[in-house]
Amino acid sequence: MTKLPPVEVHEVPRKTRQTLREWLREWELDRALCGADGDSVAAEADNEPVAPELRAAPVEEEPAPEVGQIRCLSPELTAARTRPLYVACLAEAPPDRLLVAPYGHLAVPGLPGELATGRASTPLRVLCLWNARPVLAAVLRRSWLADALSERELEEALAVYRALRGGTPPPDDLADRTGPPLSHPDDPRHAYAREAEGLMTDLEEGRTGPPAAIEYPRRPAFTAEELPKAAEPREQYGESGEPDR
Repeated sequence: MTKLPPVEVHEVPRKTRQTLREWLREWELDRALCGADGDSVAAEADNEPVAPELRAAPVEEEPAPEVGQIRCLSPELTAARTRPLYVACLAEAPPDRLLVAPYGHLAVPGLPGELATGRASTPLRVLCLWNARPVLAAVLRRSWLADALSERELEEALAVYRALRGGTPPPDDLADRTGPPLSHPDDPRHAYAREAEGLMTDLEEGRTGPPAAIEYPRRPAFTAEELPKAAEPREQYGESGEPDR
């Protein structure tokens, strides 16, 4: 009789499973609400206006970008064409850039490098430190000053960012506010991450004009019981073991 190798079982904490359920529910709703042109309408789904007063003043009259500011990018930037995009200015990146991190459009942190801010405002609930980029100050001038980070918010954001850069877990007091680990190759969060990376690449390169077309995958064939398995490394999705396309 052939002796099979031992199977390593990874127990997923209940809180991680719950967070992932909530994130997947929001992500699937966001995909369902995408318009025919691929634009996300998650903010409209919340029935909450997204700082329309910011557009009353020309960006040229706004204060210069500085560390500690929260900026709402002008839609003339490609990165902000599909949805209102807010970024937090975290640090100077000499000689002429600022390190900025985008705020996500979902209410629940979906990746380990995403931090729940505790803010009630829809577009400022989750800060995506994993997607932070050095952006030219001249590019960031094409934005409105929306708010300011508190000293504590800036310290927390930098702590998570440094942990990511160093390949270490976030500080213990922030771990419960970050997203679940990502390991399964068929996890739908990979598609989410690719989309978010593309937006920040557009911003980092200072692109203007219409954005490139984004192709969203069809809704995965998950059942309510299968949703938590996106965090488990050895489970497969669907009968074929391949993601739906």
